[in-house]
Amino acid sequence: MNEPVSGILGREGELARVTSFIGSVPGGPSALLLEGAAGIGKTTLWQAGVSIARARGHRVLSRRGAEPEALLSYAALGDLFDFELPDLPAPQQRALDAALLRAELEGAPPDQRAVSVASLGVLRALAASGPVLVAIDDVQWLDVPSARALAFVVRRLEDAPVRVLVTLRVGSGGDPLGLGRTGPAPVLHRLPIGRLSEEAMTRLLRARTEGRLTHPILLRVHRMSEGNPLFALEIARALTEHGVRPAPGEALPVPGDLQGLLAARLAALPSSAADGLLVVAAAARPTEDLVVAAAARPDRASADLRRAEQAGILQRAGGRLAFTHPLLGSTVYAAAMPQARRSVHRRLADLVVDPEERARHLALAASGPHPDVARALEEAGRHARRGGAPDAAAELLELARTLTPPEDGLELLRRSVEAADYHFDAGDATRATALLYEAAAMARPGRDRARILFHLASISWLDMPRVQGLSEQALQEAGDAADIRAAIHEHLAWVGIYRGGLRRRARQRVHSVGAAGHRPRHPGRIAVDLRHGRVPDGPAGAGPHDRGRAAGRRGDAKESGGQDNRLHRIPDLSRTPAVVGGPAGRRPRGPPPGAVLGFLELSLSNPTAAMGRLEPVLAFLHELGSPEPGIIPCLPDLLQARGPFSHRDPPQDRHHPRPAANVHQRRHGANASDRTAPRAGLAAHRHRGGHGLRHGRRRGRRGRADDGDRGGRR
Repeated sequence: MNEPVSGILGREGELARVTSFIGSVPGGPSALLLEGAAGIGKTTLWQAGVSIARARGHRVLSRRGAEPEALLSYAALGDLFDFELPDLPAPQQRALDAALLRAELEGAPPDQRAVSVASLGVLRALAASGPVLVAIDDVQWLDVPSARALAFVVRRLEDAPVRVLVTLRVGSGGDPLGLGRTGPAPVLHRLPIGRLSEEAMTRLLRARTEGRLTHPILLRVHRMSEGNPLFALEIARALTEHGVRPAPGEALPVPGDLQGLLAARLAALPSSAADGLLVVAAAARPTEDLVVAAAARPDRASADLRRAEQAGILQRAGGRLAFTHPLLGSTVYAAAMPQARRSVHRRLADLVVDPEERARHLALAASGPHPDVARALEEAGRHARRGGAPDAAAELLELARTLTPPEDGLELLRRSVEAADYHFDAGDATRATALLYEAAAMARPGRDRARILFHLASISWLDMPRVQGLSEQALQEAGDAADIRAAIHEHLAWVGIYRGGLRRRARQRVHSVGAAGHRPRHPGRIAVDLRHGRVPDGPAGAGPHDRGRAAGRRGDAKESGGQDNRLHRIPDLSRTPAVVGGPAGRRPRGPPPGAVLGFLELSLSNPTAAMGRLEPVLAFLHELGSPEPGIIPCLPDLLQARGPFSHRDPPQDRHHPRPAANVHQRRHGANASDRTAPRAGLAAHRHRGGHGLRHGRRRGRRGRADDGDRGGRR
């Protein structure tokens, strides 16, 4: 049976437990208790359980708890029994009607025992007709009379096929239904709901924000929220509403409603504790000794820290202090005055020894541009990059840019380009692109601007027209600089290869090698080499992405190319859903890993499923602006999925080499067939290879394959 549940990310194990509980063989009553922090996702799973039970024909009595209603007598019981009740003995009927305000109260108020017995009678009557699910969300907010009646009921259900599904917020004070007690009670199953994984959280946030937050920001949101979906979504909403990314060194925003809740907890501490808490919030690795040394009132700091621990604000682990939830630290930091924050960072800069941490504190203590601090930040950024932390390096270089005096234009330009490199290495192509556009606008016309434009082109390989446009602009700026012109010509050659102009771009490749002082080779031979992934030797031997970034930074064709002999490819769609950003906004995101998944479906003899995976990849090639199917070699697999074993192709087409070209031609117009014919022919022969062997046409197939190869030589 198809369950009516979809779109729940990262909770596959928990959802399987809920589904198993709902579908277990009736053998008496049982209960499933979903426990977790506020906002962790208990209600989502609870709603999934309710939907599954209804889809399976269970009678569902459900109730969503609310704190204000905990003071209203029998509010929960009224929600659960919001239907026409079965016939009950008269005393029970009168008591229940009075308790649920279904009849005028006459005489004495309803007896608690009578209401409880009547509730038991209702559930037994319903269970006689089939399975029943009693579902209560936020059970900690049951009103006391309802909780007593339901606790009475669940202990006396005996063998009735009743399931009880409830959620309970941890730290709320217990189990009002007594589900965990020994004695005549339902079999209790507990399911703790923990934090959402990083992968699931980033998928959730991308979907909810429509891809407007970069991957490094998503990772920060996951860390700050500790995997709590509600907190993460609120932080993401605050970010997208303001439409800006947090400034370097700035904490993520804490939404107003969450900030109010957290501030209420902090308000229980004495005002003197604020200084020590601010030190903990500002320090990267706070210890009690460090907090005492950096506090404005060292004589009171230790006592205030102990009070914060007792209040559940701070905790100790491995000799260090930490907030029990990162959002508490963000709230403390956001509530402090700017002068107080700068003062704490200044004191911490004098105490810490780690160069990166010291540089950060110096930056956050500065009130304006400071060349010495900017240099310290730049060195710290390089130290972080050497240590394999490009995201930290990018933030440090951003701080260095902020503190570079405006009159020092060359330093600002160099640090902008370096920050862009680190952002790109950290996966934030949007910010890298924006920085390079800013740098290009600042740079002097000529070689400096040419190098930056070329560098920008080298990180934009998911947008062929933009790579071509930027490379042509760089060529106009390059003047007679042979090394830069050679690298640019090679980029343009690769663009042409990807977009189908192989012969003309091969001549540009010869021109680029000759311009750099190397003996050129025949364009036809270069075209065949490039088509088959054999990159010619020489300064342009590396792929355009690696080579372009190096040349853009150093302007040295020999140093950037070397003898690497790596063929550049568009990032593998099975691993990198890359995003390219620019001044006009974010470019389309790459498709799912369709090329690889389509190949796997084809290997498992699932041609229809393979088509479903591969068609979006072909559409992506069209979106990329490339009629060359070899960039993402999905076309042979697509043809094979449509091939001799597919019901889509008429029998007369099974031995014809043109369907591959036709598939691609639908995307790119009539001219595409001439450019893709050799590869299409090879693909066609590949997909009917086994069929051809059975009919003794091996030699003919080889002959056509050779013809396809010769098509690249002509």
